Amino acid sequence: MMRYFKEILNKKRILIILPILILLIAALIAIGITNAANSNTEPETKQTLIEDHAGNKGPWSEAQRVWIDNKGPSAPTITGGSSEYALSRTISVVTEADDNGASGVAYYEYYKKSGSDKPSDSANGTQVTTSATSQEFNTNIAGEYVFFRAVDVVGNKGAWSDGQQVYIDVNSPIVACNQTNSTLTITEGDKKNLLDYFTITPTGTNKTYTAKCKVGSTEYTTTESFTAANSPYTVTCTATITGGNSGIGTMTVIVESAGPAVNSSGLATENYTIKPSEGSNVQIVIPAGWAPAQLTGSGGVNSLPTQNGAVSGILPADQWNNITVDQINQGIVIVNGPSDFEEYVWVPIPDSSNFARKAWTTPRGYNSSGKWVSTGVTHSLAEISTSNRWWEDQTTTEYTNMISSVTTNKGFYIGRYEASKKSSTVAQSKRGQTVWTNISQTNAITYSANSSISNSHLIYGIEWDSVLNWLIGKATIGSSTSGTMKTMELSDIQTNSA
Repeated sequence: MMRYFKEILNKKRILIILPILILLIAALIAIGITNAANSNTEPETKQTLIEDHAGNKGPWSEAQRVWIDNKGPSAPTITGGSSEYALSRTISVVTEADDNGASGVAYYEYYKKSGSDKPSDSANGTQVTTSATSQEFNTNIAGEYVFFRAVDVVGNKGAWSDGQQVYIDVNSPIVACNQTNSTLTITEGDKKNLLDYFTITPTGTNKTYTAKCKVGSTEYTTTESFTAANSPYTVTCTATITGGNSGIGTMTVIVESAGPAVNSSGLATENYTIKPSEGSNVQIVIPAGWAPAQLTGSGGVNSLPTQNGAVSGILPADQWNNITVDQINQGIVIVNGPSDFEEYVWVPIPDSSNFARKAWTTPRGYNSSGKWVSTGVTHSLAEISTSNRWWEDQTTTEYTNMISSVTTNKGFYIGRYEASKKSSTVAQSKRGQTVWTNISQTNAITYSANSSISNSHLIYGIEWDSVLNWLIGKATIGSSTSGTMKTMELSDIQTNSA
C-alpha cells in the first residue's frame, strides 16, 4: 500500500490522493466524535491525528471544543386544571423543565387525551401559544387530561408532565317557555313556581345548571304569591351552566283578579279597587256596603248616559273588573242595595296636581256681594278664598283628611241627587225625593256627615271645582232640553271622599 502511495506521489498524482486523505481524516474525526459520551455533557476539547497502516503517525490537529446534546429535558410541573366546569382554563408551567446545562429549553408543547396515564414519547404534541409557558383552552372539554413537555434547542423532546384534568363547556342552555304564546294566566292569590313554566335544555357537555326567574328586580326560585296590582308581569328566566354560559327565556304572566268579596246582596264586604289599566292612574274604589250599578238603557254602568238613566240593578261581582277606563271617566254610579238604595257618582282625580280651586266665569250667578246677576259673573281665586274662609278652613283635620283621601284613592264620590231627608238628622242622595231646603249651614254640615256612605261631608269648594272640571272634560251628560241650566247650591250637594 505504501509503495502504491509512493508511486502515486512520485508520479505527482497529488490531486488523486488528496481526496482520499481528506476522507480518511473526516472518518477519524467522526469516529472521535461518535466515541464521545452518549449524554448531555459540558464542552470537551477534542484533537485528531492520522496513523497509516505502516504505523506512521501524523501530528495532532488543532484542538476543537465539542458540545454533545442528545438527551431531552426533564419533565415540567404544571397547574391550572379543575374537576369543575368553566368557560376556559389556562394550564401553566410552575416548575420549568431542566435541560441539564445542555442546549436549553426552546419551547413547551402540550398533549390532550382521555385518562391520566402519560402519553407515549412518540406522541405528537402541539406548541403552546398563550405564552411561553402556558396554554388557554376555551372549547368544550369533558374531563380530558392535558400534559406538557419541553423541547430543547436541538430538538430533543423531554418527558411528559403529570396531567391536569380540564372541564370546559362554552355552550348556552336553551330556556323555553312551555306555555302557549309564552303567556301564563293565573288568578290573583294563586301561588305558582315560575320555574315550572320553563323547559331548560343544556346543550353542551355539562348538564349541571342553576335557574332563577326575575320579575322586575325581584328574583323567584320558589313558590311565590302574585297580586293583580302589578299585572301583567314580564318574567325573565335565566339558566346558568355551572361555571359556564347562561340562557334566557321570557314569559308574560297575566293575573286575573279573583274578584271582589260580596255579600248575598252583591255588595262589597270590604273596599275594592278597580284599576283597568297599568298604563293609567284612572281607578275607582268601591266602598264596603256598596256596588256598581247598572243603569236603564245604558247597557253598562255609565252614571249619566241619559237624563233618565235610572238604576236597573247591581252589576254582578264577576263583571266589576270589566269596567273600563272610559267608563270610569264618564261616570260610575254606586248603590247600597238592590232596592230602596241611595246613589253616588265617582269623580276620578287620576292626577292630584289637578285637584285645586279654579276661577270661573259664568253667564249668570251670585257675585262676590251675594247678589244675583244675569250679565256674567267672574270669580277670581282671591275672591273664592275670601268668600270661603269661614267654611273651607284648610287647617282642619276633616279638610286635610279629605285631601289625603282624594290623593290616595285618586277620586271621590258626590251625591248623584241633591240632598234629601233620610231622617230628621240624616241626609241622603236618592232618586225621586224632595230636596232638603230651609236648613242652616251648621245643620247641613252635621247632617251630611251622618249619611250612609262613610266619611261624607258637605262639599268643599276644591271638590266642587273638580266636579265641574270633570263634567266639562270627561263625564257623559244628557239633557232633553237644549240650552237649559240648572242652578245647584253648595248646601244641596253632599259628597264622600272614599
